[in-house]
Amino acid sequence: MRTAVNFTRAVFCLLVPLLATARAADFLENSELRVNFDARGLTALTDLKSGRTVRFARDDFSITAGKDSLASGVGDLRLESTAATTRTYQLAAGAWNVRVVYELRPGWRF
Repeated sequence: MRTAVNFTRAVFCLLVPLLATARAADFLENSELRVNFDARGLTALTDLKSGRTVRFARDDFSITAGKDSLASGVGDLRLESTAATTRTYQLAAGAWNVRVVYELRPGWRF
């Protein structure tokens, strides 16, 4: 009995991070494109008519204002919200607070 309980706990402990990762991976889609995301941003664009996909190893950015700069790899980046046509991330680092919004409306293409 004890072995079965430990096994159940072990499986649960393994599945919880997988479920969290699966939730973090998401997409936006219209009749033209499918845009895939993970917890750090854009991962792939797929043209639904041709079936061609462009994959991104990293979705990084940097911002410079005067002598101050911010890179997306620094600070706490988190998924703030997701809706049918938008996905918003928020990055907080020091005095910086940046919101990154991806939007894909019906019929939009790149």
